[in-house]
Amino acid sequence: MSAISRRCSRCAPGRCRPAAVRISAEAAEEGVDYLLRNTNRYAHSVSYIRDLAAKSGFAEVSMEEVMLRKHKGEPVQGYIYVLRRAPAGEFSVGG
Repeated sequence: MSAISRRCSRCAPGRCRPAAVRISAEAAEEGVDYLLRNTNRYAHSVSYIRDLAAKSGFAEVSMEEVMLRKHKGEPVQGYIYVLRRAPAGEFSVGG
């Protein structure tokens, strides 16, 4: 289980009620939910984050592709997500 899936499961409906969360995730290619890179950091696909957010009761407010950091001088691409608690009955995410 990735760090993001653990974080979202802790915020699943009925467990806690933050109004919004901000997360960053290294980019993984679509078709792969998440993977552990040789840097010992997880990378997540956009579709995986969106699905996990929806299952945890969050809707996407924004998503921005950014350079998160550099590793050995090379840029590491990823995303910054802002998610809000979805009103009851709202299930879709995506910006």
